[in-house]
Amino acid sequence: MLTQLQIQNFESSWPILDHNHDGTIDAADLAESAKSSCDAVGLAADSSERAAVMSSYSHLWEQIRLAADADADGRVSRAEYMDAANALIHADGYVEACAMIADATFDAVDADDDGFISRDELFRLYLGAGHDASVAAVAFTHVDTDGDGRISRDEWRASIVGIYLSDSPDGIGSNMMGNAI
Repeated sequence: MLTQLQIQNFESSWPILDHNHDGTIDAADLAESAKSSCDAVGLAADSSERAAVMSSYSHLWEQIRLAADADADGRVSRAEYMDAANALIHADGYVEACAMIADATFDAVDADDDGFISRDELFRLYLGAGHDASVAAVAFTHVDTDGDGRISRDEWRASIVGIYLSDSPDGIGSNMMGNAI
């Protein structure tokens, strides 16, 4: 059974996944969401980082489709997505797909290749994805678990996976979508 926070985080992820806002998600929606993230951080069309982000979102789509496409029409409605949310967080493939996105996105966002995501780098990603600055600010503070003013790969990965797995406002990643404020 999902907690209220997990439900809110799944609901908050819907507008990111339903890129064309037609009420369903499909492979094209996730490809466009990946493209938007890449564009937000200025990745070149032919970069290996962009290819990794695109591939990771494609893998995520397959995991969502397998768990949530109840009528096998190649699209997932919001109701199908929410109905499958509990199954998704318990599916190894879904957690793995979230971790793949975390790793690919980390490499994409770390523009200066210093091995960390700075506040400015995170803000560029969040604002480019349509989140407001207050959500980005809270997310940065929440993800920077050691308080050193930057986000390590391990902090980022745990937080991205934790968006869906954390069931407490204090859990890592639980506030990436601004729902535990």
